[in-house]
Amino acid sequence: MKRLLIGVGCLALSLVLAGAASALSYDQNITAIFGSGNSDSLWTVDRANNIELGLRAKIPFVGTTNSNGDGTYSYNSAEILAGPNDVWNFEWSVNTNYDGSTSQVIADLCYLLEVDYDPGVGTNFVSYDVITPNLAPYFIPY
Repeated sequence: MKRLLIGVGCLALSLVLAGAASALSYDQNITAIFGSGNSDSLWTVDRANNIELGLRAKIPFVGTTNSNGDGTYSYNSAEILAGPNDVWNFEWSVNTNYDGSTSQVIADLCYLLEVDYDPGVGTNFVSYDVITPNLAPYFIPY
């Protein structure tokens, strides 16, 4: 039985840009630059105004990325239950000049990662800045 762990609807990497209109693309390649052994494939991506945002789920150290092709990722219980804790992770990516047409850098923009920790009808987000070091989270629910 598959267990859905993460979906773009549950995790939103939000970038506030005036006038940015875009659509999600699934199972995309990005330029992954966060260590060796990390694949650049199977990302859910949003590209607008020369900015690329990526999000995906995977099993760390094994590298299994089970994309459903619609922005969600599923894993068998045997894949994720390796001990007392579930073994899965999500990864995010920001590229401020993905097509090479501007000179924007990471520090030129503001970033916010929001996780809806309550699967009910309402939204209960934990929000924090994923780029700026030493900034306290906006809200911690516990």
